[in-house]
Amino acid sequence: MLVPAAWRQRLENELRRLGQQKVTVTTSRTVFIATVQRVTESYARLESRADVGLSPSYNRILDLSERETANSVALANRLAMDDHEGEDKFDEPENEELYGQLRQVSTDLANRWSGALFALSPRNPDAARHFCASAREIFATILDTAAPDSVVLHAVAAPELTDQGTPTRRAKLRYLLGRKNLGEPALEDFADADIEDVIQLSRLFNDGTHGSAGVFSFPQLNAIRRRVEDGIAYLVEIAA
Repeated sequence: MLVPAAWRQRLENELRRLGQQKVTVTTSRTVFIATVQRVTESYARLESRADVGLSPSYNRILDLSERETANSVALANRLAMDDHEGEDKFDEPENEELYGQLRQVSTDLANRWSGALFALSPRNPDAARHFCASAREIFATILDTAAPDSVVLHAVAAPELTDQGTPTRRAKLRYLLGRKNLGEPALEDFADADIEDVIQLSRLFNDGTHGSAGVFSFPQLNAIRRRVEDGIAYLVEIAA
């Protein structure tokens, strides 16, 4: 695993590469790139806020936020490349710590993650779509379990509500961050942008326009896996 200093260097490198990319523009990709930009912009605001002064209790979540931003930009770069040569296996072992954290939420959640990883194969043309659809369900389950609607409505002052009258994802994040004494608006904004970025992946892959048959290379699947896996770990860190 990279240490925080390496995450910073990786982020800077990936941002330079993103600015040099020339890709075919589709509606779903335009939306996806917009979410990547929102992640980087919200991270810049969070970093500026940290420079002014946040307590040491924020150090870990700030480091993880930097990693999330690097992963987001790295995936945008990787998906823009036609790189079906090179690695022929996943570059990291399964994250047993994440499995344990998911089991603490529910056994079903851990099993769902296991199934998502099993489907993530370059021989499966629907691998990315299935994987990211499962991830979307996992994010929703973690939020609903750690921040039930009734609790958020009672604990958060004037929470934002959906059209159905339930607390929005942002309201749930405000509750969870406040519970950990991390109630910083810039962090709340970043966490919301980060989750939206991952969720947009399932919409990107649903348009069926990637490559000639929608097949992804191992390097691309590696980037997708890292983005989703670390995104889940980031939300678990907030919800724990």
